[in-house]
Amino acid sequence: MAEKLEQTCFGEDDNSATMSIHPGIFSLEVAQLAAYSLGDRAHVVFTGDPDREIRVAIRAKAGEHIRAVVDSYHEELLSYAVHETVNARNHEIIELILRRVLATNKPLAEDPSRPAATPLGRKTRW
Repeated sequence: MAEKLEQTCFGEDDNSATMSIHPGIFSLEVAQLAAYSLGDRAHVVFTGDPDREIRVAIRAKAGEHIRAVVDSYHEELLSYAVHETVNARNHEIIELILRRVLATNKPLAEDPSRPAATPLGRKTRW
């Protein structure tokens, strides 16, 4: 019989797990980014309605323990969710700084003692 841990069900084969993610807690984008970070350790498949429930099926690759992979997935979910929250909070200040930088950015005057750049960006000494 499959064992349940919170919203995670481990398969009887001890190599797979399925879980349910509430999209109000973790967005689909966060779930996908967390899954991408596990690409070398597991195969991940998403199903469900991203507005109501995101279902995640994880199968560990050879040599990986499913419980360790699931723990890593949960850690990545939290990490990407925090990153998304911080970016949303800082969006306005980042935009303000970038506008200021771009508005005050002036090209440097050409210095005849410096080598000219080729179309590939290489410096020549002619």
